[in-house]
Amino acid sequence: MNKGLNKPGRLSEVLTALLIEAAAARAMLDEIHPSLQTPYHDSNVYTLGQANTTDKAGAGTHNAVIASGRPGTANAATVANDMLRTFSWLSIGLMVGIAGGVWSPESDVSLGGVVVGIHPTGEVGIIQYDYCRSIQDKAFVKTGAINKTPGILLNAVTAVQAEQLFYDLPDTKCISNLGREYAKKFAKRSAEGRLFHASYTHRVV
Repeated sequence: MNKGLNKPGRLSEVLTALLIEAAAARAMLDEIHPSLQTPYHDSNVYTLGQANTTDKAGAGTHNAVIASGRPGTANAATVANDMLRTFSWLSIGLMVGIAGGVWSPESDVSLGGVVVGIHPTGEVGIIQYDYCRSIQDKAFVKTGAINKTPGILLNAVTAVQAEQLFYDLPDTKCISNLGREYAKKFAKRSAEGRLFHASYTHRVV
């Protein structure tokens, strides 16, 4: 196995559907490990590396494996299943994507923004579009649900929120540095940058 991945430990999975998403995830890594020869059953191509962090508790290293798939839930499921077979000790899985976010005065979701879905009552913080139905093209009613966010991630978000009340977060500086280094590709767009207008009606096909 690779440097940093030669024994079971904390390993985070990052799954992307678009090239630009994979490039942005790769840019967050401080060190890239040599490529991995995958088993015959796994057709994924992985980027392996680590991100180094420093917080009030001290320095830390997070190993990550990035896989790029193709758009669509079926493709994402195939990539994720192969990753789990190859890296059976994966502890966290993250899907990186635009998530069809819609700007509104209450939720300022614009191009280049990062959204963390946390529901205040403990329900699912992210709603899959085809798990809803439209009422007279104006409203949505939930007809199903995806799995809840793992407790370890919810607890991590709470810890970050508490830290942010008192300190400048190292990760915030990291993102700022990333923006300067890759400004043309990954900088947040202007205030006018929107994925969709709030009044736009999506079509399910």
